[in-house]
Amino acid sequence: MVKKYKYSSVLFGLALATKIHIIIALPLIFFYLYRVENTKVAIKYILLSSIVFLLLDLPFLVSDGFIQMVLLNPKQSLLFDSLFNIGAANLLLPIAAILMIYLHFFNQNKVNHDLLYFYFGILFTATIFFIDSGSAWFVWMIPFISMYFIQNNNNKGRLLYISFSVAYLVFFIFFYKSDYKDILFLGDEINVKIDNGRLADISFTFLEVTLISIMYAFYRYGIKSNAIYRKQLNLIIGIGGDSGVGKTTLLNNLHSLLGDKLLQIEGDGEHKWERGDKNWTKFTHLDPKANHIHKQSEAIYSLKHNETIFRSEYEHSNGRFSKPRKVSPKEFIVIAGLHPFYLPKLRKNIDFKIYIDTDEVLRRHWKIVRDTKKRGYSTQKILEQIEVRMGDAVKYIYPQKEFADMVVRYFAINTFALGKETEKVILGLKITFDANIHIEEILNELNCFFIWDYNDDLKSQYIELENAPLANFENLAMTSIANIKEIIDVNPKWEEGYEGLIQFISLKMISEKLKENDK
Repeated sequence: MVKKYKYSSVLFGLALATKIHIIIALPLIFFYLYRVENTKVAIKYILLSSIVFLLLDLPFLVSDGFIQMVLLNPKQSLLFDSLFNIGAANLLLPIAAILMIYLHFFNQNKVNHDLLYFYFGILFTATIFFIDSGSAWFVWMIPFISMYFIQNNNNKGRLLYISFSVAYLVFFIFFYKSDYKDILFLGDEINVKIDNGRLADISFTFLEVTLISIMYAFYRYGIKSNAIYRKQLNLIIGIGGDSGVGKTTLLNNLHSLLGDKLLQIEGDGEHKWERGDKNWTKFTHLDPKANHIHKQSEAIYSLKHNETIFRSEYEHSNGRFSKPRKVSPKEFIVIAGLHPFYLPKLRKNIDFKIYIDTDEVLRRHWKIVRDTKKRGYSTQKILEQIEVRMGDAVKYIYPQKEFADMVVRYFAINTFALGKETEKVILGLKITFDANIHIEEILNELNCFFIWDYNDDLKSQYIELENAPLANFENLAMTSIANIKEIIDVNPKWEEGYEGLIQFISLKMISEKLKENDK
């Protein structure tokens, strides 16, 4: 289980040990973990929380006082006191509200931690709304409404916050009759209660109205606004290009943003034969006939539709295939390889296609540096391999560029010694992408010279740079991409310079793709 879930489960167990009614949040947590992780993680979470709860409370379970105060606190029976008569039966309003919130959450096609927080807020607020609760019950909803008010620091949000605060203080200070003394000064009780039933009802009504308003605000901002990203299927990202162009680097940078939401699929796992097989004397790795491209297409289709697959990986260290392993789908799936856009049916299932078109001399330099260091090849062998494969690259790889939504082209500005790892290469970058993506608002924040224009095809635009931008791309993304937290990981890692710009534009493209309805 991920460390953050362990910490959370321990804290949840501590909460249960002090106030048992917090258990109403457990079904939401279980379903969330089931959806974003798996059943095993969800069960482990419950088990660890239960262990913490039992370790703390077990020694006191022989105490009648403890059982009555903590486990069977009379206030908890309030959940069964608010009811609506239907013939001879009673509809328990708090229980009905809790069940409706559960069912609404379970019916969500996509869930994330922000959505979970807002459902927590609605759950505790709705529970309080239907019972004659004391002032302490409101503490459970405060963290979640605080998140809302912090994220909506505007006039409407401030008005709702002030209204709720005033309604809460007025009712509990002047009208609510508690079992305890409200205000003590130098040991003496200060009684400011107003004994007027009508005013008490008006004050309580005002408080209830603010609770309804908060629930509506939660729904509109935290849940309904989540529908801005309407895509119901998992989003497939394809990264194509020749060997050594930088596909893995881009894949890792996307993973830095999307985190555990991203499933990475390496296209090399679809080679038909292991290293040393005699068939490699007839075919190159770039030839689609030497790869299970239809099998790859079927796997991507299954993952997109939330189905589990079994898949082998190609180990570059020894040229062998691993044993088939279970691969579970995630919200974002990236396939990086040589043929992601080769088959029409695979192109149809890939939502966002990125082609890396690195300058050929620079590509050879990068490939030599990589393969000599990581794969143990000699420079001469790599150059011979490149020449042998060049015909297939032109025939099978380069044409895929025409289907890309975004083309990334690195080029060298200076001359350099080919294949020398210590050589300093000054890079330039050109990114061509969909003309519908609005980036004009952030161009002045790049703090470098650039060329930006629309292409003659009336479909695309490009930005070209010869100096790395100095912008803070995290800040730019937070201010220019709607509901960005619905997309990125809790702790995203943003790169600087060229890679940060590619991350930013990729995220803008992903945001737009998520807004599209599945056909």
